[in-house]
This record gives sequence, C-alpha cells and structure tokens, in this order.
Amino acid sequence: MAGFVLDGGVRWRPEWPTHMIGADLTLKGPHLPPVASALDGSVAWKDGAFTYDTRVKLDVEDPAPWLEAVASPVSMSESLAVAARIGGTLRSVNITNLSARVGRSELQGSGAVQLGTNGPVIVADIHMPCLTAGDVVLVEKEATSASATTEPGAWHVSLTARIDEMNKDGEDLGQLDAAMDLSPGNIHLKHMGLSARGGQADIAYLRHGHSETTRVTVAVTSSNFPTSVLGHFIPQFSNAHGRVYAAASLTNTFRAAQRSVTNLQGTIGFALFPAEFRSSILDLWAGNTVISLVNMFTGQKGSKLQCIAGNFDVRSGRLLTRQSLMDTSDIRVHCKGVIDLGSGGLDMQLKPRPKKRSLISLATPIDIRGTLKDPEFRVQKKGLAKTGLRIYFWFVTVWEGLLRQQIPSYDFPAYMRVMNGEPP
Repeated sequence: MAGFVLDGGVRWRPEWPTHMIGADLTLKGPHLPPVASALDGSVAWKDGAFTYDTRVKLDVEDPAPWLEAVASPVSMSESLAVAARIGGTLRSVNITNLSARVGRSELQGSGAVQLGTNGPVIVADIHMPCLTAGDVVLVEKEATSASATTEPGAWHVSLTARIDEMNKDGEDLGQLDAAMDLSPGNIHLKHMGLSARGGQADIAYLRHGHSETTRVTVAVTSSNFPTSVLGHFIPQFSNAHGRVYAAASLTNTFRAAQRSVTNLQGTIGFALFPAEFRSSILDLWAGNTVISLVNMFTGQKGSKLQCIAGNFDVRSGRLLTRQSLMDTSDIRVHCKGVIDLGSGGLDMQLKPRPKKRSLISLATPIDIRGTLKDPEFRVQKKGLAKTGLRIYFWFVTVWEGLLRQQIPSYDFPAYMRVMNGEPP
C-alpha cells in the first residue's frame, strides 16, 4: 500500500493469566482524510481457553474517499464514528455497547457470533434512534432484530424491523414495520406495512431463484393511503395528492438473463381519489355542452375528478379489463380493452355518459391506440355518426337526456365495486 502511513503506538502489560493491551493508531493515505482508531482491553489464557475483552473506537472525518478507493463511488460527506465492546473466545464473539453515527444517523445495538458445527450463527439486535435516507428522517423507537445461520454451502438470514416515526422537513410520513427472510437465491419479504395519516399499505414479496429460472410473487393491498407519502419514495408520485385503495396479486416466472413479463399472471384492482383535479375538457366532451361552454368562457371551474378505478386480469403480461371507469362530478367514463405490458401496446375504448339530465351532450366514444409512451386518441367513426344523428334529431333525442336516470356525483360504494371487478 504505497503512500499509506500508520502512526501511533501499541501497549502491552503482561499479568498472568491476563494481559492488558491497548493501541492508538492513525492511518493516513495520499489525498485521503486520516482514520483514527483506538483499542483498550485484555486477553487471557486460562484453563486451556483463550478469552478477550476489548473496547474499540473508529473515527473517520470524511469516509467517502476511503469508500471510493475500495468500492464504487458513494455520496457520503458526513463523518463516521463507531464504538463497541468486543469480547469472547476463539469460537464466539460477543459485541455489546455498539454505537455508530454517520451525520445525523445513529445506530445502537449488540450482537453475537457463535461458531457451531455447521457454521457460524449470528444474532443481532439493532436500535436506530435516528436514521436518514436522503432527506427523509427515520426515527425508530423499537429494536430491529436480525439472526443468521449458515451451513456448508448455505445460509439463512431473518430480519424484523419497526420504524415508529418517519418525517421529511417536519412532514409526518407515518410508521413502518417489516419482516424478511434471506437465503441463497431467495428473498422473502413476509410483510411490510406502512401506516400514514389514517391509511394503510401492505406488501408481500417472494423471489425464488434457480440456476436457470426465477419466480417472483408480489401481493399489495392499500386502504385510504395518501399518495403524497409515496411521492417521497417514488418520483412518479412526487406531484400526486390524494388517496389510493388497491388490491393486487401477481406472479412472474422468467429466465435469469431475460427479465420478461410474458409470463406475468394475476389480478390488479385499484381506486385512486385525486385531492383536487378539475376536468373541464371532459365536461365539454360528455357533460352538459351548453353549461360547459359557458363555464369555459366565464372562467368558472369545471367538474372535479372524483375517482379513477379499475380491475384487470393479468394474463401472459397483458392487462385485460374486467371493470374500469373514470368518474367526475358530472360525467362517468367506462373503459375497456387491453394493455400489453411487454410491448406497451394499447387497445382501449372510452365510452362517456353524463351524470345529470341535459339538453345536449356530445358523449362520443373514443379509442386509444399506440403505446403507453406514445398513445393515439381516435374518435370512433360509428360513435361520431351517432353523435351527429343525435344532434340533428335533437328535438327527439333531447328527451333521452332529460329523462335519463341520474348518477350520483360521488359514489364511493360504486368505486369499491369496480376495484373488486364488479359492475358499478
């Protein structure tokens, strides 16, 4: 290690059968901040057994250059401090009074490693008074426990955790608890629950890998969960404000080298409730045309988007509509068709209907073709002809709009039925 310098001293005071030891060392490298370490304790040989009991400390002002020198680049500019008491024998290690701090993050805990006949057994209890993940601050009030066992050619790790407080810039992001098992080729997230502002979300995940194929199973449920919380973890939801209900169960099998969705199977149901989204263009499309035009020219707000709900069968990577609708305070749009997740292809039909009685409404069906990245909206020729005839014979068809059964402006039970695959 050319250019690296180790400074400090080592202490040793023999007192049979116990020897007192100590060290204060500083490691310096070219263009790297110093690493200070200290050790103080004892070693002993008694009754044919070797034991030790030490206290160690490690301080790094800026760990990023060191990590970059031995691994991939990381973004860590905060100081690192670690302290622990380590003792045991040649076949066991006990770690107590463990503490670590990186910037604002803190970690406390204890652990043990026992060398058994089939390999080491590791048990740890970790407590994090404060943990930061980017701009999100996680505060944990209960311990995180971890256990690991190994056998020749195999290993197994079990993890459980509970985080009682998460916040970002003073905003409460809820609580989280999780349980996970890890083994060669397998990841089993038995449960991860997130509670936030009266809502709940649960995720279960199982990945079972062989030498050639991998099987993944995912189950997701949520009830009244705030989408703004998701925005702190998933960039696509960063501007979303509202609530979401969901129930999904998916299974996919693919070759290790080809992560394809052609074998994706299962069901997806959801109901999304935007907090505030006006839908004036939809009013003009299928609402009361006269009132919609007046609202547009007078600057008045249009109807409010109440809910987007749907239930899909997933077969061979294709989403097949069972029930789906988009509901505003003035119109209801029924959706049906197919979405190919593999190619991104779209083949959807949208059929609107005004909720209120009206003198005239366009309500022309629309087809969606193309792909998810580049959708194409087309007015159905048959639907356009019907709309033209309805307007031409307005004096006859007007009674259909006036006598039509009204649909409630907001119908939560109907949205839940659609999410479950039932007619609204």
